Amino acid sequence: MEKLQYLSLVSKVCSELENHVGVGDKTLAEFIIELTDQNPTLPGFIRALERNGAEFPDSFTSSLHALIMRLRPKSTPLDRGPSKSSGA
Repeated sequence: MEKLQYLSLVSKVCSELENHVGVGDKTLAEFIIELTDQNPTLPGFIRALERNGAEFPDSFTSSLHALIMRLRPKSTPLDRGPSKSSGA
């Protein structure tokens, strides 16, 4: 179920990027989601984007961060920590 939620999040971030920046790239969306995972606070997220050359308007950055924080599964496929058994 988490994988499906993650794929939905990637799709939503792609759509937002396409609408606001004109680039709806899946790899870019996954990278931005990973930056959010690594920088969960808005100021940290903004700094991480700036360090990586992103020049998004503040309102879009804030909206994107809020969207990702709200929709991301508890543990994304990018998290490679100790995993639980996926048996039923």
